[in-house]
Amino acid sequence: MSAVDDALGQISQTPFIYPVLYKRVRRALLFRFPYSIFFVMNPKVVTVVAVLHQARDPRRWPRSM
Repeated sequence: MSAVDDALGQISQTPFIYPVLYKRVRRALLFRFPYSIFFVMNPKVVTVVAVLHQARDPRRWPRSM
């Protein structure tokens, strides 16, 4: 959990360093653990839409973004 907290802190401080993967969805990779955090940015809010193990197929989560 502390790795997720660290990644979320980094995302909140510098969200633009993470690549856009699909439309407005960006991905941050966790250090030391094979998980990805997918998020979208709005003018004042960063919304996490998924936290997935990297072995999972990200195309399986909803396309409602």
